[in-house]
Amino acid sequence: LVESSELYLKIRLPDTKPGSLSSLLSPQPMTNVSTYFELLNDEALGTMASFAPLIMAALKACANSKPDLFVEIVRLCYLLAWRGHRVCNRRADAGIDRLAKLAHELASGVTPAQEVIDSLKELVNKYGSDREFRENLERNTLSTPERRWFLWRWEVRVAEEQKLAPNIIKWVDARELEIEHIWPQKPEGFDTWPEEWRKKHEEIVDQLGNLVLMQKPWNASMSNKLPYY
Repeated sequence: LVESSELYLKIRLPDTKPGSLSSLLSPQPMTNVSTYFELLNDEALGTMASFAPLIMAALKACANSKPDLFVEIVRLCYLLAWRGHRVCNRRADAGIDRLAKLAHELASGVTPAQEVIDSLKELVNKYGSDREFRENLERNTLSTPERRWFLWRWEVRVAEEQKLAPNIIKWVDARELEIEHIWPQKPEGFDTWPEEWRKKHEEIVDQLGNLVLMQKPWNASMSNKLPYY
């Protein structure tokens, strides 16, 4: 019971010392794992209950001896949660029986970590295939918290590519940002537009490419102004 509690604490509070995950992983893998746990543990987005037994088993089985395999297992759990449960709208318990079995087999030494990884890849493809994932993103079926996570991850990715790492906003701060439409939801004069224009507007206004995270004062000041004002 004590060991299970310690393992659970590590995945729920990965940065808590002493005995945190950061003592087991090098900086970059730890950064990646922290991001995965931010979604899995999030009150609005998380589904850690489905993944905790498997991640705890992986932590015990390979975090010390084969940390790269542990990181990959956590990454695939994150992908299943994000792609399958969130973007593709699967039930939160989709695949839970298979996850529980993998956890038991990994903990008991019946199934090696690499086979667990292969099985997780199959689950990701089953519940969050590339085709369904793309279609749902194009239709923007996401809830507000899911949109906020997507936009934040996009901002992080762009900042990393442009070597702006010191300026990357943390998720704990991004959660407080509002989602603003770049092209406004109801531009000035909208009621006088031709029907063709209004139909096109409705098709694109809520697409992810037209959304941006913004601080509340900025959002309020923008109102329905056009983006080139």
